Amino acid sequence: MPNVPFTLKTFGLETTRGLRAQVVFTPSTPGAIGPDGMLIRRVVVPWSAIDQITGIGVAVLAATTSLRPKTHYIVSVEWLDGVPSGWAEIAWPVRVPPGGGTLSELIELPTETGVVRVGRGVAKAIPGVLVVDIAGDGAGRAELVFEKGAYL
Repeated sequence: MPNVPFTLKTFGLETTRGLRAQVVFTPSTPGAIGPDGMLIRRVVVPWSAIDQITGIGVAVLAATTSLRPKTHYIVSVEWLDGVPSGWAEIAWPVRVPPGGGTLSELIELPTETGVVRVGRGVAKAIPGVLVVDIAGDGAGRAELVFEKGAYL
């Protein structure tokens, strides 16, 4: 199962010293089944497994690409201290590929309308977002990359 490293700073914390929180990854579909026929359960990374200085922890999750029915993870933070700070629940889906990846890369954050972003690297389809790959198709023509079902 893939590793998904994260830091508590992902959830809006400036410092992690003295704070006790556990990070919970809950399947979005009750009764989701993995490729081995086993039910997928929620994964809790306890505060004792999170580095108290850096806030870094690692969740070992099932690859969501192989789950049925279609399932993603919902991430939440359960505070064990009296006064919570930062986010209690992440409202956006986390889809885990077979190779894993950092939580900040796997969270599908929505974008605002009318936003233009330019960057290097492989163009990736994002739900509801039109991506123009200026590297093109190899013949010098730009390509449009969009998620199936996106409105143009």
